[in-house]
Amino acid sequence: MEKRASQIKNLGWKVSRVRDVRGYTQKAMAEGLGMSVSALGKIESSEEIEEEKLVEIAKFLGVSEDEIKNFNDHTIVFNNNVYEQNNTVINQNYNSIEKLPELLEALLKSEREKNALLEKEIELLKSKLNEKR
Repeated sequence: MEKRASQIKNLGWKVSRVRDVRGYTQKAMAEGLGMSVSALGKIESSEEIEEEKLVEIAKFLGVSEDEIKNFNDHTIVFNNNVYEQNNTVINQNYNSIEKLPELLEALLKSEREKNALLEKEIELLKSKLNEKR
């Protein structure tokens, strides 16, 4: 338990967890930040991180510095979830799992609209094909 409590205060640990949640390996993140894997490893094992470096890391991960600072195991970062709806890009920010149903509903609606457009396109193509016969 003692180690766990110290990890929650450890900003480097939080960077590591957010990196994992966002799906980046240490190698990919290190390359994206222009540093070595060992340099990133040192950051991820640090209790504190310089504000300038934290801003850079947050930007790379697509989250805010506050989301990293406030991260815990019960937080899932859904920030800048971008999806396409009828050729229009929609960018929505979600900061907790409580917003997940709302995001999923929006994605489901978008998929239904795409399916309706595809069905219309199929009918149009069928009618053109029948005209050529």
